[in-house]
Amino acid sequence: MATVWTMARAFGIDKIPAACRYFQLASDEIDRALFEQKNPVVTRFKEDAERKKFITIFKWRYLQLTDLEYNSVINPMEARMISQVCVSLIGKGFSPEEYLQWLFDDFLPLNDKFVPPPIKFTCSGFTLNKFLYERKDQLKQKKDEALRSQLYVDLVNRARVCMRQNPDEKEKLVRAVEKFTSGGIMLEDMRKLVEGYEEAYKQKQANGQAEIINENTTC
Repeated sequence: MATVWTMARAFGIDKIPAACRYFQLASDEIDRALFEQKNPVVTRFKEDAERKKFITIFKWRYLQLTDLEYNSVINPMEARMISQVCVSLIGKGFSPEEYLQWLFDDFLPLNDKFVPPPIKFTCSGFTLNKFLYERKDQLKQKKDEALRSQLYVDLVNRARVCMRQNPDEKEKLVRAVEKFTSGGIMLEDMRKLVEGYEEAYKQKQANGQAEIINENTTC
């Protein structure tokens, strides 16, 4: 990210506030991923919980579909496959519940040759890719919503910084944030409002620095 920011400054991208925000969001996501890598216990706990939930739902739906209990022992390789599927689904904005619901309600009723399904089948690349293909429009929508949510949170946080920087305008900003969170102000309008306050504060800081320099020069 240090290299990315260096290149951004070299090509003048750092002068484009909206572009800088996207770079910052990307940097935050990288920091989050690095934290999870450096704290494997936290990551492993989350994966274990999702895997157990996946197995529980699968066995319940298997019983509903076949009137038979799934008694096969889940070996370590299958456990890893289940964890990988859960991570992949969550990373794309889907839950394991959505995936298994599609499998048992939509896919298997139309594909008897795969019934009864071993749990390994639910983790196969074929099955997962089939699900993602049939949900490609929804996948795009989820990506857009995730980005929009990130921008939303980012704007609210920046507005709070503006409140501290501009105490005289705090009440006006509080009302703006309240309207924004209730849908009364569109995201683009809120972005322009926040950027206006940020630019005004930068200008104020620059003017203050200029006055100090002039005073020192005069002395």
